Amino acid sequence: MHKIKLNLLNEEFAGRQFALLIGLGFDQRSLCAVENLAKDLPQKTIGILNPVRAGTPQTNYHEDFISKTKETRELIGLNSHSLINTIDRLQEEIQNLKVLKLDIILDITSLSHELLVAIIGLLASENLFKKTTIIYTTASEYSYNTDNNSKWLSRGISDIRSILGFPGMMLPSRKLHLIIMAGFESDRAMEVISRYEPARLSIGYGSRKDSVLLEHHNTNREFAKNIFNYVIENELVDDSPLQFEFSCNNPLTTKKILINHINSFPNDNIIICALNNKISTIGAALAALENPKIQICYAQPQEYNILGYVKPGDEVTIIDLPVDADFY
Repeated sequence: MHKIKLNLLNEEFAGRQFALLIGLGFDQRSLCAVENLAKDLPQKTIGILNPVRAGTPQTNYHEDFISKTKETRELIGLNSHSLINTIDRLQEEIQNLKVLKLDIILDITSLSHELLVAIIGLLASENLFKKTTIIYTTASEYSYNTDNNSKWLSRGISDIRSILGFPGMMLPSRKLHLIIMAGFESDRAMEVISRYEPARLSIGYGSRKDSVLLEHHNTNREFAKNIFNYVIENELVDDSPLQFEFSCNNPLTTKKILINHINSFPNDNIIICALNNKISTIGAALAALENPKIQICYAQPQEYNILGYVKPGDEVTIIDLPVDADFY
């Protein structure tokens, strides 16, 4: 795993035979990778749209995607309300890429957490980790239309569900242990906790040394503190919530931290709710692939801060998935 400047992305992948899979959404970073790769460099470009959500545009960059990619492009999920249909369609394309013997460059920047986790599961089931490189455009600022005390990326919850391919193994005789990987959305975390009513609660946040920016770490830690205090004040769990730190820039480190933490509670039903950045969410998916007893849930937001969600940074993180993984 390493970081480079966005304007060096073309140089990074020059000479490599690959298909570019890119999430398209309302995020301003949606086309950063496309704009920094030569149009003819990917042998194929596949745009992936998050399922239709009320009040949220599937993408603000449909026309730009068409104009900046060559005619071999594909667009998956347009007007689809079904994550299952999107994954099924993507699986067809991925199997074609295997026939063509192309590597996969997966830009996760503008995928929803739910779709991201489902795609990681799909790549594992197709035994394609060794052929896949993940890229993620960093953010220079989140919630840039608010002050520091009012930052938000999304609000409310319309639905909570297990993510496709990650149902876990829930036994009625065991205690429910909910693990919140906190981000900048304490109200969503509080709602998840209230709905699940766990017997045990763990609250994680990004460590100082493994955060993208120090400012992000400070904000994240404050949101995690708010969640902790809310749980204590409202007596939502019998015991004081456990706290831990994870990495926001290395998914393998996050996976190891989660596995070690979960192994301390072998008799618990485990549900992870990943509310931090996409890189740490990959760590949660890798942990659940290693331990299929883990369920990963997705808390569908009611509203996004579309007008001030994020400002793009000038770097891209490049991640190679673990080639020795043996999940299936």
